[in-house]
Amino acid sequence: MPIHHASLEPQRRYLLFSSIDTNRSAHDYWLAEPDRNFDIVVYVYNGDTPKQQFDLCVEKKGLKFPNFFEFSKTADLSRYDAIWIVDDDIQMHTRDINRMFELFHEYDLWLAQPAYDSSSVTSWEMLFVDNRYRIRFTNYVEVGVVLFSREALNLCLPAMRDIQSGFGADFLFTALTGFPPKKIAIIDAVQCCHPEGQSSVDSMVPRPLHYRDGEELMAAYHVTYFTPRVSGGVRR
Repeated sequence: MPIHHASLEPQRRYLLFSSIDTNRSAHDYWLAEPDRNFDIVVYVYNGDTPKQQFDLCVEKKGLKFPNFFEFSKTADLSRYDAIWIVDDDIQMHTRDINRMFELFHEYDLWLAQPAYDSSSVTSWEMLFVDNRYRIRFTNYVEVGVVLFSREALNLCLPAMRDIQSGFGADFLFTALTGFPPKKIAIIDAVQCCHPEGQSSVDSMVPRPLHYRDGEELMAAYHVTYFTPRVSGGVRR
């Protein structure tokens, strides 16, 4: 599997970034249609180089946030209006990702995520789709599907080099942005699927260590747990 220099000349308005195991990744969904408004950068930590044409494909072990922090050193991220840093098992078709980015821009959000469909696995009931809304404002987005504006990325990027398992990072990101009113949201107009299955993170960071990592991460940035909640939204 060839190694490419981790640089990229942006071609589109938005960016999808992921660290993937090609034996289990949902990247076929992301590339299902040719007309996309987002570049795709993947760091492959296991498996063969995908046959599909990504905008940048790098062979590198490691987890998505430290990998993204490394990528940011060589990429001009200021040319993207929004960046989606997503787990490799998230199933979402090209057209829905396009629409997610458009809605993110339309509502001038800082942090967001697509709603989960009813078959997904998540820790928080509020993250499942609510068909009454286009978007719902919240104080929390899940770390596996988090979408950043330029403003939010500038605030959160330095912490990404310290994130390992990802535990606690969802609380950290919203706290680092200062919980701006009506800037953090669940986008109900589009849905993704987070299927049941063993987390790929477990192969790199044993599950019992996730909680310790999360506690240490949050303590380092003086962030404490809070209750995720929804505070209104935009009706369909």
